[in-house]
Parts: sequence; structure tokens; C-alpha cells
Amino acid sequence: MLKWVEVNLGNIASNMRYIRKTVSKEAKVIAVVKADAYGHGATEVSRIVLKNGADMLGVANIDEAMELRRAGIKVPILLLNWTEPPHLEDVVRNSLAQTIFDLDSARVLSSVAKKMNRTVLVHIKIDTGMGRLGLLAEDAPGFVQKVAILPNLKIEGIFSHLSVAGDERTYSFNQFQKFMSVLNELQKTGIKIPVQHIANSAATLFYPRMHLTAVRPGIIIYGVSPWGLPKVVPPSCFRKKAGGTKVGTLEVKKKCKFLKPGMSFKTKIVFIKEVPKGTSISYGRTFITKRRSLIADIPIGYSHGYNRKLSNKSWVLVKGKRVPLVGRICMDQCLIDVSSVHGIKVGDEVVLFGRQGKEEISAEELASWSGTIGYEVVTTIGRLVKRIYVWKKDK
Repeated sequence: MLKWVEVNLGNIASNMRYIRKTVSKEAKVIAVVKADAYGHGATEVSRIVLKNGADMLGVANIDEAMELRRAGIKVPILLLNWTEPPHLEDVVRNSLAQTIFDLDSARVLSSVAKKMNRTVLVHIKIDTGMGRLGLLAEDAPGFVQKVAILPNLKIEGIFSHLSVAGDERTYSFNQFQKFMSVLNELQKTGIKIPVQHIANSAATLFYPRMHLTAVRPGIIIYGVSPWGLPKVVPPSCFRKKAGGTKVGTLEVKKKCKFLKPGMSFKTKIVFIKEVPKGTSISYGRTFITKRRSLIADIPIGYSHGYNRKLSNKSWVLVKGKRVPLVGRICMDQCLIDVSSVHGIKVGDEVVLFGRQGKEEISAEELASWSGTIGYEVVTTIGRLVKRIYVWKKDK
């Protein structure tokens, strides 16, 4: 095996237990396992989080939900996105909860459920400032009243999504207030929706007022920080200011230190050669050796999710030491300069991110080198790369 992702289920279980302890016993935890559990493997991760405190699962679409149902996972699953009408029978048949935000879709779903003589659960999505899917807050009360009388539909939940929970406290609380105003208006009309959720990963950690009756953590389940790099230091808006009520740096450090990475990305050296000074490396001649160098080939490229923007910017671990990636990343290969490593040989393990010995490259650090976020790093490693599941105690 020349390339693989190592998924540490022990770390994911630990993260989930911490999340469960962070929220009240009365609040449900909807563990988000969309995008193949952020690249970690939806079936395996779902089983682990359910054993360690999750009450429900959140997925993006019907295909992801059906994969979990086929794997024998029977817990409540929420479809976070719109579902095409031809697949609504699968929604009803498999007891999935469907997100709705327009009346036409709600009526079609109601008709399908009535035809099948089944009741289907729905969660209504409110747009409080994300600008994506969802009703505007001012339209929500009337919409809910219309949905509430549709046959064979049961409104189980209502939710919104925070767009800058890890960056802008004021805007996030404005979103929260809009959401609460909708809930208050509904309560005046006698409508009480049991599952109310707006808290994402950052809000689950730092905004207990937003926990309501459910939280919806995603990235922190996998040990990746909502704040990027470094994961223990928050943006300036979270630092305490005179007379303010900002979350302090020490509090962030205390709460974020639980994050244990769930994924490592590994490969092996397949070829080594010594080249003279002045040798051009890879496409475009973007790297020219400045000395006699030992160059190693590893079978990883952008087709495997190793971002081409990392060319000449990234580092990898070999024998517990950081070595630079040189030249452009190819579709299925890239090159590293191992001149500083003694005793190097074909077959030696290379860590693209993860821990090796006392050294570590985090997903957040790798993301910073290519100008992206940790979310993208872990989710874009394709299924061409085999997942290996381990249970290790994080050091």
C-alpha cells in the first residue's frame, strides 16, 4: 500500500464525548457526517459518534443518508439540503427527516407521504444571515403555519446556520436574535417545535446560550479547529477587551485543547536519486536545485486531494523530520528534498499531515500553506486513497 489515510477512531470518540459534556443533557447532539464524514468515512464515524454521545446524524443529501441506512444505521438522520421529488419516496420509506424552506416542496413531500400512508418528519430552515438555503426570518411564521396543516407532515425541527460564528461575535448574535424572534412569534401562535438548532462547531464550544434544544457540531468532531491555525488562538474578536464581554484567549485554549486530530495522510517513498546543482524539478521548472541534492518521489498528487497550490510551499515528515516539497505537484506524484535526512531508503513512510515521532504537521497548518481551511484539506482527499481505521490513544 503506497498511500493511505489513517483515521483514529479513538480520537474521534474522545472529541464526541467532550462535545456531549459541553452541552446540557436535555439538548440533542446532531453529529454532522456529511461529505463522507468530512473525508473520514461516514459509516465508521457514524457508529463511533453514536456510541459516544450523538443522538442524530446530519448529512447533505439522500445518497449519503441511504449509504448509512444500507449499513444498518437506524437512528434519526436529517437531510440538510433539498431533495429532488423522484427521491422523496426514499425519504419517507427510510424514516429520514427532510429540510424544507419552500411551500411547493413541502406540498410535494406531503403528497408523497400521504400516498404511502406514512408520516414524514421535517425541519424548517431559516436564513438569518447566511444568504444560502432558507426562508427569510420575517416570512417564517406564516410559512410554518401553512406547513403545520399539511397532511402526513410533522414539524420536528427548525434551524438556522451561523456564517461567522468563529469570527464575528456581534453578527452571530444578531443571527441568533433573528432566529429567536421567529421562535417567539411561533410560540405566540401556539406552535412549539421541539428540535431547535443553530449552534455549529464554534457556537457549540463558546455560545452556550445558542445551544437551545439541539446543537449541530461538524468539524470539531474530527479534531480540526474552526479557527484555522493556530488552533488554540482565536481571532482578535474573541480576545477580551476592557469593558467587553469577549471570550478570552485562555478560555479558548482551555476549550480547544481537547481537539484530537482524527486523520493522518501518509505515503511512501518510491524512488530516490541524487542530482547535481542546477537541476530543474517537475513541471514548469519552478524549482532549481541550488546544490547537489537527494530528491525522493512520492506517489501523491492533486488527483488524491493534495492541493497543487502547495507546490514549493509544503513540508512533509520523513523519519520524524520536516523536509520540503520541491517543484510543482503533479496529478499523481510529487517530489521532496531529503538531502538532510540520513539513512533514507525506498519504502520509508512519509507523512503529509499528521504526527511522526515528536514532529507534527496539522491539517490546519497544511491549509495555511495553500490559502484554504482545514475543512477542505480533510474533505478533498478522494476515495482513491484507502482509509485505514485505528484506535490509538492521542499523546
